[in-house]
Amino acid sequence: MVLPYTEVRGYLPLGADLLNGTMTLDAAKVLCNSLSACMGFTLSAAAARQPHAKHLVWLKAADEWVGHNDHLSFIKNAPACTFEVKRYKKAAHGPYPQAG
Repeated sequence: MVLPYTEVRGYLPLGADLLNGTMTLDAAKVLCNSLSACMGFTLSAAAARQPHAKHLVWLKAADEWVGHNDHLSFIKNAPACTFEVKRYKKAAHGPYPQAG
């Protein structure tokens, strides 16, 4: 599943580092999408002028960013998590077959 990203002029601060390495912008998006803990990544603002070149990228498990003109960050727009708890009236009415 390819998730969209919000581009911001700034960086994801120190801490919550998942991975860093040299890669293209597209490769960083694919890698971040494949890691459930990845909430975004930061790279040099110069990368915006060369999106197909390889750049040093920092993948982060946090999405709070600090504004800065020398950095560019992409924040993953993950869908909202939904969770539902169902309570059955009797134990025998659950999702598992009854032992016979």
